Amino acid sequence: MFFAERLNHTNVNDKFMVSFDITSLFTNILLFETIDIICQNDDLLPLRAIEFKKLLLMCTTDVQFQFNYTIHRQIGDVAIVSPLGPIMADIFMGYLENTVLKQAISETTECSRYMDDTFIICNNEQH
Repeated sequence: MFFAERLNHTNVNDKFMVSFDITSLFTNILLFETIDIICQNDDLLPLRAIEFKKLLLMCTTDVQFQFNYTIHRQIGDVAIVSPLGPIMADIFMGYLENTVLKQAISETTECSRYMDDTFIICNNEQH
């Protein structure tokens, strides 16, 4: 509801609206990079960064899960059934927004994200 209310108060005349989705975000995040991003914030971690990194790697790499009565192993990505998937995806997207996309986002009229869906209103087609 909050998004709809903000959009109602936004002038979209002569602006471009863009909506995009990251396909299979949870299973396509850069797992090791995301773990490094998490461990860069030493002061926010409940353990030393090296210990926390080991725990995250244990919980996210070579995870086994059952689908259609068959055991599978997720390699290289967060398993789709992992409760860590949404959290890690949100951390990775937040990192992108605050680094790589920071300038582009600051030049938009509106930018909203919910998980892997992003909605942007910008002033011209160059954005």
